[in-house]
Amino acid sequence: LNALFNCNHFNEHEVFIFNDAPNPDKENDENKVYVVREYLNSLVNTGCHTNIHLDFFASHMGSKNAVISGITKIINEYGTVIDIEDDVVVSQDFLDFMDDGLEFFKNDEKVWSIAGLNQLPGNIDTAASTYFLKRTCSTGFAVWKDRWNKVDFEIGDYLEFKNNRTKQDKLSEIGYDMPFAIMQYKDFYVDAWDIQFCYAASCNDAYTVYPKKSKCIHIGEFGTHFNGTNIQQQEYNQKSDYYNFSDCQYDEKINELNRSMFMEKSKFRYLDDIIREDKMKYYYLLSDKWMTLRDKNISIEKKLINQNIHKIAIYGCGAFSRHLIAELNKTNIEVLYMVDKREMESFENIKV
Repeated sequence: LNALFNCNHFNEHEVFIFNDAPNPDKENDENKVYVVREYLNSLVNTGCHTNIHLDFFASHMGSKNAVISGITKIINEYGTVIDIEDDVVVSQDFLDFMDDGLEFFKNDEKVWSIAGLNQLPGNIDTAASTYFLKRTCSTGFAVWKDRWNKVDFEIGDYLEFKNNRTKQDKLSEIGYDMPFAIMQYKDFYVDAWDIQFCYAASCNDAYTVYPKKSKCIHIGEFGTHFNGTNIQQQEYNQKSDYYNFSDCQYDEKINELNRSMFMEKSKFRYLDDIIREDKMKYYYLLSDKWMTLRDKNISIEKKLINQNIHKIAIYGCGAFSRHLIAELNKTNIEVLYMVDKREMESFENIKV
């Protein structure tokens, strides 16, 4: 926050800080949230920052729902959003870069976002001060309302994507890791929102604008939520640095370098191959996720009702589906029917 306060033209921006409620599944989370909220309240109560607005969630939302609801609320009112994660330190001209980028590319529908973090290591082989990539980066970025509202955060066409290698090839153009990331989100319920944004941008053949020299840095490896994976990023200078959007260009060599950053090409696999070859591992991961939720007293019924879902259909009539039905029989969730490629008799009075 101190870095943000020192940004050029900070006082010309309305700043909305969203703070999630304690996670009931994390030990001592309530005390940690209390400390954070006390600090945030102190910023407002001093009267030094009249452009800061606080929004404290009453119940735990999780990363995906908190970010989506926060951005959607503000972007529908203002038309654009500059989003900064809590573990990001920004440069002095970060807001200038975002503001200028939003204005310069506002009518270019092929540009979906402006990124502040350059994750490519070392010096990039381009004379331009900015460049396009097919992949977006949520670590300090800006977006317009019309692009944001095109994103299907539930990825409604996942089943088609999962069985369509052409679509997986296309998504892999922004990163060889991306098809599997989509599977992790949908099949293993990873709490994410940026994966869906990347997917939607890829489906629309859109680009993200990046600075040659980063306008922010990620320091999350020191946070309580650090998962052990360091964010790749270049060296960072907090002072203002030259940039010019007029010379922004796309370079296939740079995109290919970024494409292989999170997964090497040799490790890329189609999703149907993963399911077929690692079927037991796939089942194990799904079972582990299911049992972990149960251990935490988080039921499938609760997950569905929280999304206002009371009637469902189940795809597949295998063992997992039967266990799921057994669990849902004890709840208020109604299973309307099951779907399977094979012709089968009804199961427990549920049509197939």
